Amino acid sequence: MEKQMDKTPEEMPQEKQSTQASPLSGVGLLSHFTPRLQKMIVDEILNQKCERATDIWYSDEATSCVWVMRNNMHWQLNVTASVLWQQLGDTSVKDLLNRMLDEFEGTDIEEARIQVVEFLLQAKNNGLITIPD
Repeated sequence: MEKQMDKTPEEMPQEKQSTQASPLSGVGLLSHFTPRLQKMIVDEILNQKCERATDIWYSDEATSCVWVMRNNMHWQLNVTASVLWQQLGDTSVKDLLNRMLDEFEGTDIEEARIQVVEFLLQAKNNGLITIPD
């Protein structure tokens, strides 16, 4: 079975937001939490050093995408998630995010923080990475 984790939060259906809504509202797994908890979760995960939970993956040079295999499932990561995946385990997520911001100039910092954490939460939910306690 193959799954693709290539939807970015802005491509996912969004809830209508009031003018007082958190910038994280309506975004994947984080949307289940209050704005205050969302910020705490993002800040905490950015300070962690996440690691891949599998050694079975490969980078497809033709598409610049990474394919990950775990528990008889295959995931194809988008280009941005692939860049992050290849650097997991080396340093904190915050440092990885800063490297990615340097590489992808013009990216909104807050949006990038949210997308990186959403990807990591989805990857953790699917058993692809570990996030320390």
